[in-house]
Amino acid sequence: MRYFKANQFRLAILKSIAVLSCLLGVMAFPDFSREKEEFGFLDTITEAEVRDHIFYLGSDFLEGRSPGSEGYKRASSYMASQLKAAGLVPIMNSAEGDRSYFQQVDFMISTIAPESILHVKDGQKEIEWKFGEQFIPLLHGQEFKDGHYEGNAVFVGYGIEEPEYGWNDYQDRDVSGKIAIFYIGSPMKNDKPVLPEQKHELYSSMMSSAQNRMMAAFSHKASGVIVIPDAQTSKMWSLLSAQMNRPSRRLKANAKKDKTHHIPIFLLHPEAAVELFEGTDFDPLTGKGKIESAQIKDLDVAFDLKYTVQEEFICHNVVGFLPGSDPELKGEYIVAGAHLDHLGMEEGEPFNGANDNASGCAAVLEAAEAIAMSPHRRSIFIVFFTGEEGGGHGAFHFIDDFPFSLENIELAVNVDMVGRDSPQHPDTILGIAPYNRRVQLEEFMEQANESIARVNLKTSIDGKYIEDHYGSSDEAMFHLRGIPAVLIINGYPQPDYHMTSDDPDKIDYGRVVEASRLIYALVATAANDEMLYLP
Repeated sequence: MRYFKANQFRLAILKSIAVLSCLLGVMAFPDFSREKEEFGFLDTITEAEVRDHIFYLGSDFLEGRSPGSEGYKRASSYMASQLKAAGLVPIMNSAEGDRSYFQQVDFMISTIAPESILHVKDGQKEIEWKFGEQFIPLLHGQEFKDGHYEGNAVFVGYGIEEPEYGWNDYQDRDVSGKIAIFYIGSPMKNDKPVLPEQKHELYSSMMSSAQNRMMAAFSHKASGVIVIPDAQTSKMWSLLSAQMNRPSRRLKANAKKDKTHHIPIFLLHPEAAVELFEGTDFDPLTGKGKIESAQIKDLDVAFDLKYTVQEEFICHNVVGFLPGSDPELKGEYIVAGAHLDHLGMEEGEPFNGANDNASGCAAVLEAAEAIAMSPHRRSIFIVFFTGEEGGGHGAFHFIDDFPFSLENIELAVNVDMVGRDSPQHPDTILGIAPYNRRVQLEEFMEQANESIARVNLKTSIDGKYIEDHYGSSDEAMFHLRGIPAVLIINGYPQPDYHMTSDDPDKIDYGRVVEASRLIYALVATAANDEMLYLP
């Protein structure tokens, strides 16, 4: 098992000082002189510089920073110039073979072709479902190549993993490398909810529980998901089907790789699900009857997914690199990033996205400038992602086209919306880890903050996991590939979220500075600790 362990030398010094203070008969407080010596560049993170970045990135001149637009090109050129001025070096390969701050991301506008088919083989019985009629692909962050795919599927009941509340559909179920199938609903026993009221309400709805269920499936290394919706979602089938059939922005398949790391997510019509549950006492149309993981066995799934392409275009992630100074540790990597894109224009009015996510970009950029002022033992990537709005496209491509071994990414820090307080979490910065790694990552964030940044950080609320945030931004792309990743955010939703009124004059610049200090603390600590272990 991998876990975080603080730098032993630094802990020894703090312990010695504490003992000495006790001997002198005074109250013992930690002496952070060592931290000030090692991490003495926090004062370079200022409100004035944060304000300058956000007023530019959130200006009408950038036209809402939609991927592929002239406004996004201006934003990406600005970020590249700032990384260069700060001393970060280019690491990505350009089309001409030179080193560049720009990582090319190929997009296409396409529709799913009507001849796309999903096949399921249940023992001797074969079922064929048609796109838009019995199933809808819900693609998350990446593109499939046209063609045929197949694999085993495992039914995992409700797809709920809540062992501390006595329910775990994944217990004794091996879904690694397989497609997980689950039904949207919450377990009942003797007509009473098994889970506590709040959890029962969460899992009773597809919309509220989708994130939790997906994170559980991918934490168990599922290669895809088939969702059997609840009755409420079934009523929206025609609307959902029409939306999935509209032209939309997707990643073009990576031509440099024989195999893309695609993650299929399919929504199944309840009437189609009846065929799956034939012979059991569960009715997916009404939700009545007993449902458990062992009800459906020996499933083989195959799908033929095809696209009709309307347009192709190129956009870029902006990437800066700081080589590590330690000969043994420089081949390990820390990634800090924020999404640079936003929603573009609508009827001539820009969605400036000052908080979402010019604030996160400014916080990461200021932290990067401070980090670059001193050597760090591990190597550091600073990334500004494209295409977060609409599916984490840029983050997915960064990982899929990472220039080194993914196994050597020790930590990813994603930053999103740190310039406004959310009503639920005022005066607070949230540091959120994935549920399956929360203990070690929360401890790491708290220790790094206490030692260096000292901002009002919360990793839980009243000791409870902050479950309605993680996975909503680019951190999900790292988590899905097994990379330890945390989200830094001020809460969600926030005022003016995805509205044209999200402008720079509404930003709390002091809060952005605090977030930047925290990012500095997390990245600098992770890049320098002697032993950095994660689960």
